Amino acid sequence: MALATCEVGQRKTMEWRAGKITDAGSTERVRKLNMQFHSQMPSVCLERARIYTRVMKETEGEPMIIRRAKAFKRTLEEKTIFILPHELIVGSEGCRQRAKTIYPEWNIWLREEVDTLDTRVHDPYDISPEEKRELKEDILPYWENKYAVSDVWFKRCPPETIERVTGQNVCEQS
Repeated sequence: MALATCEVGQRKTMEWRAGKITDAGSTERVRKLNMQFHSQMPSVCLERARIYTRVMKETEGEPMIIRRAKAFKRTLEEKTIFILPHELIVGSEGCRQRAKTIYPEWNIWLREEVDTLDTRVHDPYDISPEEKRELKEDILPYWENKYAVSDVWFKRCPPETIERVTGQNVCEQS
């Protein structure tokens, strides 16, 4: 079901880019927002991952709750803020429109897909060679087997539970 939804979404985006969809029933503002959205390819935003990684490196030895609070505070201070024309409700987690924010502390599944993010068939993301390098050499190695929530879960979980959930699209062990 998700695959079919993904394909429909990609097809609709391509139709928007080609000018085949006009959304005749929408207001002018909504039509402009749709054009803004569909004219952009999804991309990767590394701002949060950079900030969290830097703060975690700077705060080694401090209690984890304090480190997380400092990382959150620094993110709020340094994050790019942008407001697109025609928006009534503003704000975005990413640093630009349609940007996927990376959460290396939750799961570093991304390490398996960094090289193919921009070329994969389903859900490709725009990512520069420099961003790929930064992810592979600076950000993801820091988090590996260290703080990622999924790594902690796998270390504490009984083997029979791990056996039941891995490979079933419930949870993947890195």
